[in-house]
Amino acid sequence: MPDLSNTAIAVQQLHYAYIPGLQILRGLTLTVPSGAIYGFLGENGAGKSTTIRSVMGLLRPGKGGVRIFGQNPVTSKRSAMKNVGALIESPALYDHLTGYENLHIAVTYRRLPKVRIGEVVELVGLEKHIRKRVSAYSTGMKQRLGLALALLSDPPLLILDEPTNGLDPSGIIEVRNCLRRLNEQGKTIFLSSHLLSEIERIATMVGIIHEGRTMFEGSIAELQRLKDRESGVEVVVDQPTVVAALLSGRRTVVDEGGRLFVKIAHEETPALIEELIQRGIKVYEVRHRKSDLEQLFLHLTGSGQEMP
Repeated sequence: MPDLSNTAIAVQQLHYAYIPGLQILRGLTLTVPSGAIYGFLGENGAGKSTTIRSVMGLLRPGKGGVRIFGQNPVTSKRSAMKNVGALIESPALYDHLTGYENLHIAVTYRRLPKVRIGEVVELVGLEKHIRKRVSAYSTGMKQRLGLALALLSDPPLLILDEPTNGLDPSGIIEVRNCLRRLNEQGKTIFLSSHLLSEIERIATMVGIIHEGRTMFEGSIAELQRLKDRESGVEVVVDQPTVVAALLSGRRTVVDEGGRLFVKIAHEETPALIEELIQRGIKVYEVRHRKSDLEQLFLHLTGSGQEMP
């Protein structure tokens, strides 16, 4: 393992297979610095949930290792997990009880001071609703109550698996703002998602995995530079396959609808259009297209190389 003095989560060359010979994780490596909001991205089936279960000590890796603040969550589960609060998918709540009663049950069972109820309610911004029954909560409010439950022991690290999944826009904003406040107060947040646009709005670091391997890990600025390389211009022309052949020196793709995508810098667009017109090509539409997560995956996997 590398130096873990300022690392909340370290995953090193992790391998895991639910069935012998069918690998889910294939040498996965991640480093989550303390104090970061780390966006963990991958398509469905990429291995995100398996990684989270391994980090939380619920799975024993075939090879490699995991450390949470330097401790092994498998061999030292109690000491490692006391530093972690987790929200995996939808929180388990008693809908017939109030938000306060849900939290009261948790602090009683876990022998935590009751003063923590008021503290976590304030942290997640549920003061006005905490005495209402959970059955009257919006999905976003239920997610915030789930966060409150995860925060009761005041852990320095939050592990969240798709916390905005199924939320409407207002619910997504609720949870996003809550996570920002928690991070400002010193919490490290490990946030799994398949939504690149949402991760970009909140994360300070990003890790992208594909088929159980790390394809990219770096800052949001580094991710933006990668996206810019994969951005380009979408044009509608009268002869897309002919134009693609004419532009064979550039990276071009013709989709099923006959739209031509040319990977060039935004500022090169006028020169491209002028060139097409001079060649007698009819140009009907021009649109700048930014790279999304799907294009990034295609680039990363198509390159045949993993990112450092």
